[in-house]
Amino acid sequence: ATARPWRSCARSSSPAAANGAASTAAPADDFTRKINARGTLSITDGSFGTLAFTNLTTTLTMDQQVVRLDPVAMKLYDGTMTGAATLDMSRTPPVYTVMAETAGIDTDALLTANLQMKDTLSGDLTGRLNVTTSGAARDAALANARGDGTIRIENGHLGGINVLKVLSRASDLLGERSLKEVSGRLAREGTDFSLLNADLKIAGGCVISESLSMTSPDLELKDDGELNMIAGTIKVAGQIIFSQALSEAMAQEKSKAVDYFWDPRRERVNLPITLSGPIDAPTPNIDWSTASGRIAGRKVREAVGEKLKKVGL
Repeated sequence: ATARPWRSCARSSSPAAANGAASTAAPADDFTRKINARGTLSITDGSFGTLAFTNLTTTLTMDQQVVRLDPVAMKLYDGTMTGAATLDMSRTPPVYTVMAETAGIDTDALLTANLQMKDTLSGDLTGRLNVTTSGAARDAALANARGDGTIRIENGHLGGINVLKVLSRASDLLGERSLKEVSGRLAREGTDFSLLNADLKIAGGCVISESLSMTSPDLELKDDGELNMIAGTIKVAGQIIFSQALSEAMAQEKSKAVDYFWDPRRERVNLPITLSGPIDAPTPNIDWSTASGRIAGRKVREAVGEKLKKVGL
């Protein structure tokens, strides 16, 4: 089974509607149209909303009501961000474009300051983001945003958040020793990981993750999902794939988890999950529809295999 992305946000605001909001030509403003300027800007300490930064430097130009900051460099959360930005004031509402690359960002500090997600995820963040939007207010700008990006977090820690607490629910249901031990530890303490990466799309007020993967000593986490920036909600469909050692331990003790969640391609226990709700308290669940399909497929393969054996094939 492969993870399923949710696309509700991407459908909720069409590109035509979003672009239409920014396509109307603004009335001529003789004063701003006549300004042609170039200079440098430096800010020792500042912020964009809740995003704090230091040592911002940029070259600023203005021509035909378009302001450009190119290049831009700043320090934030023990890392750096470089890129460029434009503000087109000739359109109503104004159109903003940002192209940025980050390196060495403290992920925990970033999430704590901007999403109140302390101790949820840590590690060194490297990424790329290209976004264009328009709107006079925050919600309008978020709804009209379109873009893409990538994230890569190395040598990090995933806290004992709800996506891991679904393991406790599974162990309570199945009552298996190996699953119970690992689920209790992961739900309390989380897990270290060597790498987490994902491709991102931004549309309709949502950040949509595609092919997110994380590798740790105990498990691999793979999912697709979306973060609704306006509503403050999250939806995820994914898989928790246990390590070879843990999967073999479950098989040896004849765990029901092997019967329900065995992945013959990987030869490991593969727990399908969903996660949805408010970003600060999403609800985890086992995706029983995916698990049922996997069980049915295995039963069919076993039945066909028995028939082939009987005829000597």
